[in-house]
Amino acid sequence: MTLDAFAEEARGRLVFLATPAAQLARIGAADVARMGAAMWIGMLGARGVAAISPALCLLSGARALIGREDLGRIDLKDERLWANWCGPLLARSDFVVVAPVDGWESAPEVVEVCQSAIKRGTPVRLLAGGAT
Repeated sequence: MTLDAFAEEARGRLVFLATPAAQLARIGAADVARMGAAMWIGMLGARGVAAISPALCLLSGARALIGREDLGRIDLKDERLWANWCGPLLARSDFVVVAPVDGWESAPEVVEVCQSAIKRGTPVRLLAGGAT
């Protein structure tokens, strides 16, 4: 669906933005994942949609901790970490939206989030590449 149509449907509701960040982080493209998710958060936010990207938050946190051994570290390859981080946010979201970020079609984490949302009865929407 288009971004504008989704914004009309989701304005005032909490939206979980599913992106292929875990997969991209594993192959060393974490900055690509962060920028893609950030762009869609910005486009949704500009339309009044309260969207959260758990992947963007976690990737940003991992980056902030680089060189800070005193604060611990985030292992982006840890499947339990992703489940524990994303699970509570997914449970509270009114929608899951999949943005057309490079790699979304083959990202296991995007599929898992969508499957979990469907099992919970949470609507899942796939955004088209354009804004309107």
